[in-house]
Amino acid sequence: MYRGCRAGSLAVNILPLISFLPPLPGRLWHKIISSYRQFLSAMRHWKRPMRHCAVSTAATEMLNITSDFIIPIYSFGTGASLSQVMIIGVFANMPTLFGSRFGWLVDKNPRLIRSFVFLSSAMLIGSLALIPNYYWQIAVAFILGIAVELAGLANAAIATRLTASESYGTLTGELEFLRVIGALIAPLLFGGLIDGLGTGFGFLL
Repeated sequence: MYRGCRAGSLAVNILPLISFLPPLPGRLWHKIISSYRQFLSAMRHWKRPMRHCAVSTAATEMLNITSDFIIPIYSFGTGASLSQVMIIGVFANMPTLFGSRFGWLVDKNPRLIRSFVFLSSAMLIGSLALIPNYYWQIAVAFILGIAVELAGLANAAIATRLTASESYGTLTGELEFLRVIGALIAPLLFGGLIDGLGTGFGFLL
């Protein structure tokens, strides 16, 4: 097992830190839980295209966590220095500088772009198990950064087309909630796979 790659164990070790946070008032907890219930209840009435968009939004954030968090940890565990890990982070976030260019491309066919992004991203993540090379890790992180930017723009374009203009504020909050869900699932999922099956099988699955 590679040192530093036990992301699941890392997540478990971080969880006790939550106990140091100040307790929230009961009314505030009630409001938070009620807002989540309202959101989940609203999701039941969404039509299929909007549900697909919701799943895609969470999956996009999982890709983002993979490029920004999982790949750097994996690289560090396979012998990369901290400066090399930081370089991966720079390349993973560099595509955000070209959002306007990507937006022009997404406007042509957001659904096709989204499908291509997820298919190619799955292949790239699986390749990390077969090519344990630092420069390939940089390349994958950079391409995943492009994928995240394209998928995020595609999700936003599709969601706005399916939503009335007076509900854009609500839509933004709902998409943000789904991104948080994806961000929480990704490290636990990848960490569990890596801990249970090893790094290679974890990326392949």
